[in-house]
Amino acid sequence: MPMNALLLKQIIPNGDCALLLRFKASANRSRWIQTLATDFIEKPLKDLINVIPASDNLVLVFKQTVNHYLDWQTVIQQRIDQLQLSDVESTVHEILVCYEAQYAPDLNQVCEQVGLSREALIAAHTQPLYDAVMLGFLPGFTYLKGNDKRLCLPRKNTPAVRVSAGSVAVANDQTGLYALSSPGGWHVIGRSPTPLLNWHKTPANLIKPHDRVRFKSIDAAAFMRIAQSNNSGNCCGKSIGKNHGD
Repeated sequence: MPMNALLLKQIIPNGDCALLLRFKASANRSRWIQTLATDFIEKPLKDLINVIPASDNLVLVFKQTVNHYLDWQTVIQQRIDQLQLSDVESTVHEILVCYEAQYAPDLNQVCEQVGLSREALIAAHTQPLYDAVMLGFLPGFTYLKGNDKRLCLPRKNTPAVRVSAGSVAVANDQTGLYALSSPGGWHVIGRSPTPLLNWHKTPANLIKPHDRVRFKSIDAAAFMRIAQSNNSGNCCGKSIGKNHGD
């Protein structure tokens, strides 16, 4: 493994049956973490039952209480040292988004906070090519880096009790895609009719880590037409190409 590719910062207990691995900032850190996660999945440690990668950490979940007498620092470092970062094939997804009021409950408030008109905000949000840095906190929830700096604002002080599936929301320097309806503290500025999860496929997620995403604005009529097409079993998600590496 190239020197300083993935720098282990800390290993701490995460409950009785899991370990949280934290990593220092380094080039391509999130890609290296995904590579390490794949390595643990393909060559699991004894009693390892789940691997949960994030943008700057990794959780290892075991089926029984973690043995803290084991030299985990050495065990993990040995796995890191033998990693090879291969080219990552990433798909570029075009995600259709309706920014009209019935699908964007927070858009007007966000416009006021950042000092943009509705049209300028939509233009700012549809311009970038976003990087999918990780999935969580629920199945299919996608964290996208690449927000226009003008759209960076903190999470809501009071989370919404229910955010609809397909919602497109912003917080800090990221855009989040809600694959499932759930409570949420991000500012919802639109909604996509494109399903982000399909439990009949493997993998179930439309977007995987290190894919890229571009948003395209549609009106409410198009949203309804596409949503009805999805309900009838037709696919409306669109992938517009593949990239290798960053």
